[in-house]
Amino acid sequence: MTKKAGHILVLVFLALALAFWIIAMATPGWFVFDIMVDISQIEILLTEEWYIYKIKCCVSDVCLYVSDNQLNDVNKDLDTQIQAEMVIEKGLAVLLCGLTLLMLIFSDSPDHQAFVVMYLVGVIIDGVLIVRTTVSNASISDFLKKNMNNGIKVPYSIILSGVGFIIAISGFAVSLAMRRMLRYQEPHVTPVSRDQDLSVIG
Repeated sequence: MTKKAGHILVLVFLALALAFWIIAMATPGWFVFDIMVDISQIEILLTEEWYIYKIKCCVSDVCLYVSDNQLNDVNKDLDTQIQAEMVIEKGLAVLLCGLTLLMLIFSDSPDHQAFVVMYLVGVIIDGVLIVRTTVSNASISDFLKKNMNNGIKVPYSIILSGVGFIIAISGFAVSLAMRRMLRYQEPHVTPVSRDQDLSVIG
């Protein structure tokens, strides 16, 4: 693999990962669940769909959107904490990898230390978010099945983010391979001993 080809390949991987992450941020599929409530023998469907930065709440066919700031004003429980952490973690991951992408576009090589560190930190943060939201989905699903005979729907935003994570990991692996290859291609200068140096002068 040539230096230019590796550079382009890392650029493509990173751009694709960012595209999936941004789409995941814009979709309400981090937590998606329906709860059927029986009030005076009338069944009412309650639905919650979580974006990264807001929640869509529906009662039957009537829906409203609640931002994290509004949620914080009326609710101080775990939902608010999770929402804030999701915003911070996803925002940092996209910011770091976005800066890495810009660095890669305006640089002639993906082998420098700042690129590797920023890329790795961004990928790790997104991986942590995926794991935490997946575990939370499993816990909520288990609770709903036991207590309300309801389940949670497929959290498709987590799946989108996971695809981006896999692509980002692949790009990071390519960048490490490029870094190693460029290091091996560096010319090695054989040190000249003092006696050899004097003999040349003489």
